[in-house]
Amino acid sequence: MRFRPVFYIINGWPTIEKTKEMVDNYVAHGVCALQFDMPSADPSRESEFIQERMRSARNLYGSGYEVYMDALREIRKKHPNLEIHLVLYPDVIETIGLERFGDFCKEIEVYSVLAMDPEIMRYLNGRGIATATFIGYDTSEKAIELAKANDNQIVFLSNKNGRTEPRPGLTTWKERVAYIRKAGVKAPVFGVTGISTAEELNEVKQAGADGAYIGTIMMKLWDREPELWKTLDAFQQIAE
Repeated sequence: MRFRPVFYIINGWPTIEKTKEMVDNYVAHGVCALQFDMPSADPSRESEFIQERMRSARNLYGSGYEVYMDALREIRKKHPNLEIHLVLYPDVIETIGLERFGDFCKEIEVYSVLAMDPEIMRYLNGRGIATATFIGYDTSEKAIELAKANDNQIVFLSNKNGRTEPRPGLTTWKERVAYIRKAGVKAPVFGVTGISTAEELNEVKQAGADGAYIGTIMMKLWDREPELWKTLDAFQQIAE
């Protein structure tokens, strides 16, 4: 599959209908991969931007998750070729139930699930559902071994974040992608963390990654659509 950016969408903000409308618009602009969440009651590790919008969605739709699952079912039905990635929070899986969530992932044919709990990851992997594993900016050997240990996953390769130092000779995207590939990582590799311009996205592409995750930068432009589509088109030109 060709290199693709994966754009993040907060499911249910500002409304479910707006979520579905924006998915249609993204796809019309050539987007082939999107990452969705289902709003958590405790998104304390997320930015204030995400926390506020999750609270807004939960205030509007309550604490259940069927409404978000139904929205994703509709999105899948309308866009059968869209690559769907999910973010999974602990309280969300507790509410839905692990087996039911696994059934749902199979039903809508998710590409990957970002889940922090190793037991949840093992369960999903056992059902043929890919999960995400991280290799940080320090490109640790332990993280590389974990990325090699399971064929049913994707790899998030993190950019510099101000908290960790790189290993000597592993400071660029190209150096790190080449290193982990040489070390035996065969899973799809996606660049993550702080990719906010088309130029930065192109660095990830030229490094040989399979794709890159684009976070809230796009959603912050939802109320300025001309700027949003201009920015999105610039990202999409890199993917082509």
